[in-house]
Amino acid sequence: MFDVRWTRLRFKIELLEDSYLPTQKNSALRGGMGAVLISYFCINKGQCKECLMAENCVVQNIMNPKLEVELPFTKMLIQVHRVLL
Repeated sequence: MFDVRWTRLRFKIELLEDSYLPTQKNSALRGGMGAVLISYFCINKGQCKECLMAENCVVQNIMNPKLEVELPFTKMLIQVHRVLL
């Protein structure tokens, strides 16, 4: 057994003009949050693969945290993905 750390966040968004939100609002909001985090904290203009600080990056740790435990369902997803390719 293992512990999963998580944080509940509540966002309030005010649109300044008539707008259209896509069906997948969560994906759009996550992308927007990532773009803002990169603009504030990135020292390598979003070029993560070449960045010397990638292991300790604030943005990467928030947007793509690494699991310390390998979960059985992640192996299954990788296997299914390989079959589909």
